[in-house]
Amino acid sequence: MKRKRAGVFLLALLLLTMTACGEQAETVAYDGEYASQEAFLSDMAKGISDRLENVDDEKERTEEETAAYYEKLVNYELKQVLKYEDSRFEDETFNELAHFYIDACQMQLFSAENFKNSNLYPGLWNAGYSARCAVITELYSRYGLPITAEEAASYADSSELTITIGPSQETETDYSDCLKIEALPEWDTGYSYHHDLAVTNKKADCSLDVSISAVFYDSKGNVVGTDTEYLWALGKGETQLCQLYTDVPFARAEYSIGSAAESFYSSAMEDLDFKVTTPGEKIMVAVKNTGSQDTEYGEVLCVFYNGKDIVAIDWDTPVFSSDPLKPGETQYAELSTSKTYTKYELYYTFRKEK
Repeated sequence: MKRKRAGVFLLALLLLTMTACGEQAETVAYDGEYASQEAFLSDMAKGISDRLENVDDEKERTEEETAAYYEKLVNYELKQVLKYEDSRFEDETFNELAHFYIDACQMQLFSAENFKNSNLYPGLWNAGYSARCAVITELYSRYGLPITAEEAASYADSSELTITIGPSQETETDYSDCLKIEALPEWDTGYSYHHDLAVTNKKADCSLDVSISAVFYDSKGNVVGTDTEYLWALGKGETQLCQLYTDVPFARAEYSIGSAAESFYSSAMEDLDFKVTTPGEKIMVAVKNTGSQDTEYGEVLCVFYNGKDIVAIDWDTPVFSSDPLKPGETQYAELSTSKTYTKYELYYTFRKEK
């Protein structure tokens, strides 16, 4: 059975993603009264300034206080721009950016309201933040959003993103220097366009739960898509594949790293023995549990190359929590592609309960 990406996050991102955010934006006949672009920019700028003035990352807070604090920050912006939710702007590109911004703020508010739900936060928070950064930067450079250069810079370099990488949201330890990130060659399937990353835990002794959010731009600097992926139970010395992609071609991609809410799992890799065979055009991976504890989940991804170019990625999930890999048992993953390839690279994600 093939894996499914985190549905709730992908659905939310699809609701936010623009079909076009540049010169190609289609003009549709509209007979109503257009809202004032200048008024929106002025209100948006006030909301941004109010939010930045009230950022206080130094204060210690309980979970309830932290959720309330994040809600308050987002509401500084929504108070100013939510009145434009049903408005229309004459410039179609500006219209899409304005509504994309409102949606991104609402995503962050929803995330803050569900702060204790590890399935929703911080993935939606980071995705909303990445989208806000992109729109603020675009409106500032292209439409003269009346914020200061210092305020614009705080979003251009993503400095507000303060979620740290670590085994728990409550830890003060910053594990960001523990990660080694290597970008794979960009490639496409014809309907998805990839900026995939190989992520290695090179230092941390514990298993890390990591979220990575990407923003995709066209050649003119317009945002054409976003994506968020989660790597669970990344053990020391282990590498997992992070697949980041959009449904339209892009010229460049930028990513930000945060912690995912601490999972109930740790890496099971040290308890497993892998044997790889290549019968015919297939790649078979036999996974044996040599430890004393059930392996609750397991996935194998295979990246196929033709020379230096990626031609396909296939994956198989031989272990599920409903059918764990018990001590002494063996399960099999089967990978293949119809494309011509000269080499392949395997990536493993196997975890057990802590």
